[in-house]
Amino acid sequence: MFSMLRQLIALLILTVTIAGQPKQMTRREALIAALIRDALQGNERARRQVFDLLLLMEASASAEPQTATTTEEDSALIEAYLKRHAAAPAAKKID
Repeated sequence: MFSMLRQLIALLILTVTIAGQPKQMTRREALIAALIRDALQGNERARRQVFDLLLLMEASASAEPQTATTTEEDSALIEAYLKRHAAAPAAKKID
């Protein structure tokens, strides 16, 4: 089930509006963009989630040798975090 969720989030492309311009992104990117948007708009829960994600990313980066191929590992951390915290669906319009 986790594998199927990962594939659905990573592969499906959405068209969203950012600053008045259409942009294509994966659902994963849209979820993260919406979470960051909500945090910047003052949503305290979203702000805590963004900071928790940043701490996870920093801990992961400091525990491992620095490489240019950490994208998959970062994605797995983000997916696991979003699954645990049942993030709200991404909005179609992102300002």
